[in-house]
Amino acid sequence: MTSTILTRLSGHGFRRPGEVVALRQELVRPHRPHWHDFHEMALVTAGSGIHHVDGRTLPLTRGDVLVISPSPLHAVAPAPGQRLELIDVTFDAQTMPREVEKMLSTLTSGGPVVAQVPDPALFDALADETTGSRPHRQIMARALVSQAVVSLARDRSGASSAVQLQTLVASVRPALAPAPCNVSAPALARTVSTSCRVAVCSLAKGDGEVSRAPCTTKAVSRQPPAERAA
Repeated sequence: MTSTILTRLSGHGFRRPGEVVALRQELVRPHRPHWHDFHEMALVTAGSGIHHVDGRTLPLTRGDVLVISPSPLHAVAPAPGQRLELIDVTFDAQTMPREVEKMLSTLTSGGPVVAQVPDPALFDALADETTGSRPHRQIMARALVSQAVVSLARDRSGASSAVQLQTLVASVRPALAPAPCNVSAPALARTVSTSCRVAVCSLAKGDGEVSRAPCTTKAVSRQPPAERAA
């Protein structure tokens, strides 16, 4: 019969208060379940694995970044027969700019996050800074952590906006079916009453790309030019 040892890792055990530490790690066996009093971001640089957290299982593959706040019980394990290589970054959120601390709170509001980092080179730079001997390395490390958090927040915000745009396009497409976007001017005069309909029609035709055509509310006559002349 085996027992699971639960470990609480204190930031003071291997790092000074307020210090940023970024280490390259290689896991060949599961990490024991633990929790800690600092924030953690881990970039998967090679291999694949699983992250167990609060009863959930999150798959990890190369390019993924795991963002976890203090307290949740978690453990990382490599996939069977694989090595899981990481750049693991630990830091105290309260030492970051206030705006970055708010972004972290928003990112992890639903629990630990697994996302694709837009610029993995940030993590290499973090590991080089915190394990090197250059002056002012902690100032640079905090700046790099801030940049990584902002990049993740932007990426997730952009993904959310893309989903919203796709939903918008899907909702307006059926309503625009009677008014093709490539109709001639006389035919358009019979089917639409404002030039705004043309701009929205372009949105539906563009497969998710928003038309940049100006939208005005100038009325268009429903009668063709020949009938008005008569």
